[in-house]
Amino acid sequence: MDKQSLSLEIPPLANIRVEKIESKRTIRCMSCNALVRSYPLHMRRFHPAEWEICCQDFLHLYNHGNSLSQIMRRYGTLFTWKVIDREIKRIAEKRGMVIRARQTNAGNLAPEKFTLERSSVWRFPKRGDWAVHDSSYRGNWAPQIPRNLILHYTRRGDSVLDPFVGGGTTLIECALLKRRGIGTDVSPHAVNITKEKLEELRKYVPQDTEFPRVFRCDARHLTMVGDQSVDLVCGQPPYANAIRYTATVPEDLSRITSLSQFCEQMREVASELHRVVRNGKRCAMLIGDVRRKKMVFPLGFKVMEQFVAEDFTLEEIIMKEQYNDGSTRFYATKPDVLRFRIAHEYLFIFRKC
Repeated sequence: MDKQSLSLEIPPLANIRVEKIESKRTIRCMSCNALVRSYPLHMRRFHPAEWEICCQDFLHLYNHGNSLSQIMRRYGTLFTWKVIDREIKRIAEKRGMVIRARQTNAGNLAPEKFTLERSSVWRFPKRGDWAVHDSSYRGNWAPQIPRNLILHYTRRGDSVLDPFVGGGTTLIECALLKRRGIGTDVSPHAVNITKEKLEELRKYVPQDTEFPRVFRCDARHLTMVGDQSVDLVCGQPPYANAIRYTATVPEDLSRITSLSQFCEQMREVASELHRVVRNGKRCAMLIGDVRRKKMVFPLGFKVMEQFVAEDFTLEEIIMKEQYNDGSTRFYATKPDVLRFRIAHEYLFIFRKC
């Protein structure tokens, strides 16, 4: 099927009319002819059956290779890509459907140019795209980060755990670098995408490659991981609810709106990771700050404090520059709203003594 063709029976987009009333954008509903400001809200409230059809189509289009931005444009920008992302997850969870990984054509199995980082400031303006890596999973980190961590702190055959596996970036690097990878995530979408990525990687690596194991579970309860069995933990937890990774999973940390409650739950994560890490080994966490009511909340340092409180020793603080973050790009054109875009993240490296 053509990526740009709709899969389900929905009213033609030609019937949608965008109008301006007192310089404000309004939309003429194609179902009831009402003028509305928020089309998704109107559809959910007054036309739920038609809205479900649209959401199923979002998922179909996404699973056939369309990005969130492409789907947004296909629907005439009636819905933001954030709305589309949220509804894709909701409809998949409601109907037991899968969200598929992006198809990639693996090129080189290693980066053409790679230098092991030696300073406390890391910059990766161009995200690595070797092997089956890609950037489609929202919030996943650049493969240069786990590659650096794995090469700095482990040897071949060591065990590496990513408790927030996301799009599978860390586990892909584990397979490429001959480490025994374990990945967990509370999101069924993350687990499925990671498994599909690893299956794609199998086509390109030697048959004797030991492939990582992937489990769906809560990072606060890693029941399949034994005490002091991990040589390196490296992961990127949610930045509170900046990105919601599921729509309905109650254990999902990214659905916690209270920043203080989120930090309390990260204390439980830290406690569980302290249990599984071997003495003398490391735990690395990438975390950024967030804004609430235009004010910065130092989420990175608040999370760091939770790990220190669980008897991890802070060994390194690395500043990572953040590139191509669409979630805060709005502020670049609105200096009267906020002058500075958050463009840094912290990579905390803890040691279990």
